[in-house]
Amino acid sequence: MAAACLPPALSPVRARLANPDKPPAGPEEVIEVYAATPPGSPKHENVYGLLILPRDAAYDVISRLEDAPASINAIDRRIAGQVRWVLDLDYRSDADRPEEWVHDLIVLMTRLPEEEQRRLGRIYPAYTVAVAIGTGPGGLEALRRWHESLPADEPDTAAG
Repeated sequence: MAAACLPPALSPVRARLANPDKPPAGPEEVIEVYAATPPGSPKHENVYGLLILPRDAAYDVISRLEDAPASINAIDRRIAGQVRWVLDLDYRSDADRPEEWVHDLIVLMTRLPEEEQRRLGRIYPAYTVAVAIGTGPGGLEALRRWHESLPADEPDTAAG
């Protein structure tokens, strides 16, 4: 799971979905290719152009030029517990038992080639990082210690 540990892109050229809030009208995606400003510069970007690519190719370009790698800070106790429940056969807390699709996602992440892991990491960055920890050197013990150190989720008192 080296994908979660990749350094940010060094090039100032980036790519992003041009219309991330709109569902794609067909099998293609429109992406913007732009130049990021150096740190300390005014926050503006120079868009070089728009590309229309097949969806997989568009996500591949974006993931290769992504500036923000998956962050360990994005993971809460629930996600760490779900990943631990799937990977650690000795851990079975009902509170951390994931839904079936999440279970299947975690198992899939452990079996994918690195390039496919990177693609899933764009959609599920927190799970990608947690799986990388759990499958890395000393993984299950590191995941256990980390999961137990995270603060418990606060109950949602706003609902009903």
